[in-house]
Amino acid sequence: MHRRDAGIGTARARTVRTRDPGLVTVKRSLRAAVVIPVSFAVARLATGNIPFETFTAFGSFALLLFVDFGGRLATRLRAYATMAAVGTVFIVVATLCSTRIALSVTAMAVAAFAVLFWGVISPMTAAGATAVLLTFVLPVSVAAPAGQIPDRLGGWILALAFSIPASLFLWPRPWHDELRLQLADTARAIGALLEADADGRDHAEEQGEVEAAVASLRALSESGVSPSAGATGEAVGVAKLVGRIQWVATNAVMGPAEAAVSLRAPQVGALTRAAAAVLGLTADAIDDHIAERGAANGMKPRPTGTKTEQLATALQQLEGARAAAYASFYEHYGTESDESRSVEQLLTVAGSLEDERDGRSGLL
Repeated sequence: MHRRDAGIGTARARTVRTRDPGLVTVKRSLRAAVVIPVSFAVARLATGNIPFETFTAFGSFALLLFVDFGGRLATRLRAYATMAAVGTVFIVVATLCSTRIALSVTAMAVAAFAVLFWGVISPMTAAGATAVLLTFVLPVSVAAPAGQIPDRLGGWILALAFSIPASLFLWPRPWHDELRLQLADTARAIGALLEADADGRDHAEEQGEVEAAVASLRALSESGVSPSAGATGEAVGVAKLVGRIQWVATNAVMGPAEAAVSLRAPQVGALTRAAAAVLGLTADAIDDHIAERGAANGMKPRPTGTKTEQLATALQQLEGARAAAYASFYEHYGTESDESRSVEQLLTVAGSLEDERDGRSGLL
């Protein structure tokens, strides 16, 4: 009976870790469960003022559960400072508008549009949109005279004083969110699969590793917050690369018969090896990026491989291998009109269909 209970507990622990990689959600919940009651207790004992207590509790709730900025410490600190300033302005404006219904509705519509629209442009704004909007929703929903503004701001400031240090130093999110590490592992696994195909070896083991890596990558990407549409920055580049790596993995897995037919031409084998090299160097470049940024933040560097410049060279070699493969294909199977086309034209057509070049700037 005890063994069965232990087995059930182990299975549940595995489920939690699969659905919550790195236990990010668990840590955020525990952090909020500790900090919110403490901040509320301090507000209650210090003032006994209901508006002060209310804004301390709801401010801590918003800061600890509705937002968790990523990036380096300085980046996160700037994001929280900006949010603190915007929240202060919102509390003042919302309180002034709260006694008039028409003005409250209009102000809420303008504030919501401004925050959500700016979230389309800035990933950081998108990550904190819900928390920022709460600093407007609460004061505008509870009608109060302008004389309550100091009490409301005092509660907000106390919430900031407790919540920001807790978010920055108590179980902080790693700046890379583990997603880049899994991207590197997945790219490296796909490269090993392609190498096995190019060498004509049985790839059952490599295929299993690719499937496991893609499953982990999908779980990590789905457990996080996707960047907003139209946003710029590293978060968008990583999100694009997740989709592209999954697409590559889907197309890289072939059966033995299919691989034998597809890789019969030497040019196709060379193209496959070039693609494997690019994937391996992509993984190494991500590792280099993580090690460089991690060392700047006091993290222990992960073993690194080659640099980004070598990846650029490998991409040029991949273009050459692809051109040779296309030229060989049209030499043997193309019609007269096809043969009259230049290799550059063929590459342009293929590039428009595959849309490969569009993602190179977002590799890291």
